[in-house]
Amino acid sequence: AFAGFYLVKYSIDMGLLTPAVRIALGFVFGVGLIGAGAFIRAKKPAMADGARIAQALTGAGIADLYATTFTATTVLHLIPPSPGFIGMAAITALAVILSIRHGMPIAILGLVGGFLTPALIQTGHPNAAGLFIYLLMLAAGFFTVITMLAWWVLALPVLLLAFLWVPLWLATDFRPEDGVWLSLFLLGVGAIAMLASARSERAVPLAAPVGQSRPGNWGRLLGYAAMAGCVLLMSVVVGAADFSLEDWGLYGILGVGCVALGLFRPAQYMLAPWLSMIATLCMLAVWTNATDETYAWFLLGFAVLYNAGALLILRGAPSSRAAGLLGASALSFYGLAYLRLDERIYSLLGLHHGDTLHLWGILALALAGGFTALTARFLRRLPGEDDLRQRILALTALTATAFLSLSLTIEVRQE
Repeated sequence: AFAGFYLVKYSIDMGLLTPAVRIALGFVFGVGLIGAGAFIRAKKPAMADGARIAQALTGAGIADLYATTFTATTVLHLIPPSPGFIGMAAITALAVILSIRHGMPIAILGLVGGFLTPALIQTGHPNAAGLFIYLLMLAAGFFTVITMLAWWVLALPVLLLAFLWVPLWLATDFRPEDGVWLSLFLLGVGAIAMLASARSERAVPLAAPVGQSRPGNWGRLLGYAAMAGCVLLMSVVVGAADFSLEDWGLYGILGVGCVALGLFRPAQYMLAPWLSMIATLCMLAVWTNATDETYAWFLLGFAVLYNAGALLILRGAPSSRAAGLLGASALSFYGLAYLRLDERIYSLLGLHHGDTLHLWGILALALAGGFTALTARFLRRLPGEDDLRQRILALTALTATAFLSLSLTIEVRQE
């Protein structure tokens, strides 16, 4: 690899050749190294350490092609930035393909080069759509190879490098209209990572050496990282995009996905709807530039999503976490609605604040009745006196009592 680097550098320092010839020699040398690696692998299978030597030659060739393309684009300006970017991406694709035959080190080389390419090759015209479509395709390619060859140790680095470009873009070239592309990218990477996680957990591992992690462990860690990263980064993107309706809609899709994770895989991902709900409440709390009507509809939509989702989870797989999610979401969204829309809700409904319809007290009383009925249902449905039954009954009864207290407090305040 250093031979390839210095082949170009020495010719530049000494002024021996024209720039075009220097770059051509660098490309020829890199392709020659890759060809030599392929020849040893295919034609010399009995050669001592042949597989390792072929791997080393291939890796050196990939590194040389990266360096030569970077020099031609950024240093000598022989190649315009856009073709240079495409060339670096093609080298990354080549590295991924060659890694299937030559092993994980080639994939690592392509991983580093692929995710560094947008930083190394600057077109001068920031384009969120082009960048994040490229990064999504890059992540999809790597996760395909990872699941195909069970290289689970590479899964987290791929995910973290993909996610890292979101705060980098937010800190440098972000414009509010870029929020849609960043959100779509996060949804895509999250979905790909969750599919890879499920594939890992279904894999039946062979007997692993002592101290080596099993594929299922990597899969669960990958799933948690993808879930948490998507929720946190997308909430930041929605705020940075000034809470546009398109970004809220994409975040709603993420919320549906988190609820679905809790519904269909509650043992692994019951934390997902909790995390998404908390992030949603925080964003709604700081969203101050919305009209009252828009705010009310979005708050109602998210309240229905998390309360209905929690109820479905609780009915399908009763647990204290699901009961806690239902109670916490009901109380939190009611409290936020009351704080933000206390007096404004009357004008939205075409009423006067002094009308006899005591909206907030009646709503709290209705919710108290709903949770009382739910408590009675679980009294009949869950037999025995086991610890889980007691925790679920305690949480539903506690929520019913809280809403009854809120109803009376609100009405006493109004005399």
